[in-house]
Amino acid sequence: MIDSYSRSLSSDALYQYLGATIQLLSGAIFYISMVRMFGTKTVGAIALFVAVLGIFNVVFSFGLGNATQHFTSYNIGKGNFNSVRSTIYKLVFIGFLSGLAGFITLFYVSPFISTVFFHSNAYITLIRILSLILFGNVLLGVLNGALLGVQNFKASGLLNILVWSIYYFGSLIFAFFVRSMGSIVLGWIIGIFLGVGVGAIVVFKSVIKFSGSTTPVTTSLIFSFTVPILLSSIITYGANYIDRLVVAGMIGLTNLGVYNLALMVSSSVNVIVYPFSRILLPKFSELFGRGEQNSINERVRASSLLLVYFYTPIAIGIAALSGPVLNLLGGKIYAFGSFSLSIILFFSAAFITSNILFQAVASIRKTKVFIITSSVALSSNAIVSLALIPIFGIEGAALGLSSVFASTFIILYHFAKKLGLVKFDFVGIIKIWASAGLMYCAITAMKYYSELHNIFAVFSLPLYVLMGMVIYLGGTKLLKVFNRSDKELVRSLIPKKFFKFQNLLDFLI
Repeated sequence: MIDSYSRSLSSDALYQYLGATIQLLSGAIFYISMVRMFGTKTVGAIALFVAVLGIFNVVFSFGLGNATQHFTSYNIGKGNFNSVRSTIYKLVFIGFLSGLAGFITLFYVSPFISTVFFHSNAYITLIRILSLILFGNVLLGVLNGALLGVQNFKASGLLNILVWSIYYFGSLIFAFFVRSMGSIVLGWIIGIFLGVGVGAIVVFKSVIKFSGSTTPVTTSLIFSFTVPILLSSIITYGANYIDRLVVAGMIGLTNLGVYNLALMVSSSVNVIVYPFSRILLPKFSELFGRGEQNSINERVRASSLLLVYFYTPIAIGIAALSGPVLNLLGGKIYAFGSFSLSIILFFSAAFITSNILFQAVASIRKTKVFIITSSVALSSNAIVSLALIPIFGIEGAALGLSSVFASTFIILYHFAKKLGLVKFDFVGIIKIWASAGLMYCAITAMKYYSELHNIFAVFSLPLYVLMGMVIYLGGTKLLKVFNRSDKELVRSLIPKKFFKFQNLLDFLI
């Protein structure tokens, strides 16, 4: 029988996937257009803009988005409905102060950033404008966290659609007419602050139903939750970006531009991951609030199997076609990053379940574990990148980033197992990988045969994708990856109004 937890995932997952998909597609169109409109040096500079904005956002968001999700859902699970509104208002106010501090800091350190990382003073003004985007990003993160916390996943998904479509397409339109990085930044500003305005209105309407004005969660409890996340996020961001900084410093912006497109393609597969992360932390936190911590591990098992089932074939399929995909998106010069892309995708698929473990550990407030996890990840990327990039170039960078996936999973798995949160279906995961491996071999063999006889063309990519899907789905069905209870959970992810899709899913699994 499907419980309320499973039933509530149906429409939740749909809207979160829509939001994540729009963010992915609009971002992909934006970056592909940048590749076509500007040279590799400018593309590398845009990548550094994103990196600078990202690290400051990690610092000054202070883990408040996660805190808002957790404490709101926890209070709902405990039945403390009167504390929900006051807790959200308090966290939004803290987010405002933190965003303002980030704005001031980035504004005044912009000359240093421009000189050290861009090797020029020409970027100072643009970096100062980025401080506005940083302020908006921090506020938007808390507001979206509030929507997720009250489990208004529909509003959160629609907000993401609004923000990121305007964020990227607005920048693209401005850049098309003006052809300057300043026009790109202007589009980013419009998208973020429109999202903040709309998000504030929707949050207010969502929390107004929670009556009462009881004492919100104490500041000390908030900080005990967020400080480890803050420290871990800073270290994790460095762990995820140090390979790019080493590439920029050792082998130049041109190589960074090529490597960045490979990273963009690999990160696009994360559209599968984001909805899991956004839904599971509130769900797990509510279970923790109810005192049902022991039931979290069963959710980890089912969620992990589903994530591996959807993520692995897409990642491995793109790895098999990495060269043609990069050639299609950026041109022949970007196909140089195909091996790097394949390395990243294989490792990310192998350790993708760390995303589920992260949400489970955070839901029971053991956030200090993340400091250890991120520290090990940073060390591994730094060591591998510094050792291998001078020798292997961007392939060494890919190995450095891949070490982050492996080390993060190992540490998280160790602690999650000690906390009784781990319950993986290893047999099912092995069957999924066997099917994905067969698909990879078939696509690679067919691609090699076509190239050998000079009959491969870009327009044949859909045929390879279709062939891969048939082989993978046939393999998983033949090997019977899902048992009956798993099938019920998968079916519950599709709303009943899409009954035809449920029938199709029944046939496939």
